Amino acid sequence: MTDYTQDNDLWIALQDYQHEDRETLVMLLNLYNQHICHVISSVDETKLENYWVDYEGCRVTLDDMICGYVNHLNLHIGQIHELL
Repeated sequence: MTDYTQDNDLWIALQDYQHEDRETLVMLLNLYNQHICHVISSVDETKLENYWVDYEGCRVTLDDMICGYVNHLNLHIGQIHELL
């Protein structure tokens, strides 16, 4: 079984983004992130310290996940700017 959590390049290659239409990818990124913004804005703030245990056994709070997503998105935006 392949462990996609340990091989980001494999995960990206399997999704074959390099052969996807650019406009489709931009639309996907836009709509997906609009939905994520909606979900985040709907979060009950009293639940931000709720947590789950990730694949490495670490506790991750909802607040950590939200902040982590924003940081992850900024990483990808930086990568896109480098490619342009």
